[in-house]
Order: sequence, then structure tokens, then C-alpha cells
Amino acid sequence: MIKNKLDTRSTYSKNIYIIFISVLLFSCKNYANSEYVPLATPQALQEWCKNKTYTYFKDKNKKIENWSALWKQEGEILDVKATLQSENIKYTIQCRVQQGESSRKAIISIEEKKQ
Repeated sequence: MIKNKLDTRSTYSKNIYIIFISVLLFSCKNYANSEYVPLATPQALQEWCKNKTYTYFKDKNKKIENWSALWKQEGEILDVKATLQSENIKYTIQCRVQQGESSRKAIISIEEKKQ
């Protein structure tokens, strides 16, 4: 009887441990794909901006042509200005964030370019 109780506790502890590891791994996977990517360089912001823009247009079933971007850094502020064309409409994209902040705090704007 005592041995049976010990076996039950041991099995219970192992199951809890396996569940804990599974939850930990799952949460790490979600964190890696989340919006908490640090943007420390203008190049990192440019890449993030391009990915977000492509996702935006893909979700609208539109193709992107002629992506072109310039970046600058003024003090702690990273800034990217890009242009592209989609379905014969020109767009201006601007992305901005404080250096080292997460991409969650980045600002992106996509506007039709005035002729």
C-alpha cells in the first residue's frame, strides 16, 4: 500500500514536470514570433518595416513592386522611409522607433503617394 502511494506521487510529479516543460517551450516559441523584437539598428528597423509592409499587402491580396527604402538615425530615433508600387498605385511607408525599443513600440504608416 505504501509503495503504491509512492509510485503514484512519483508518477504525478513526473507528469507535472512534463507539463511544465511543455508550457515553457510553447511560451518560448510564441515569444520568438511575437512583436517583442528589439530594434537596435536602422537596418533592423528597415527589415521589420519591409516585413510588416509585405504582410499588410499580402493580407489584401496585392502584389508589391519596386520596394525602395532609405533609413536615417537622428540621435536615438531610427527612421525608415520607403516607397513601393502596388496595382499601379504608389505608396509611401514610414517607420519609426527609438533605438533599442521593441518592435511593439514601432510606428508604421502606409499612405497613397500624392501625384
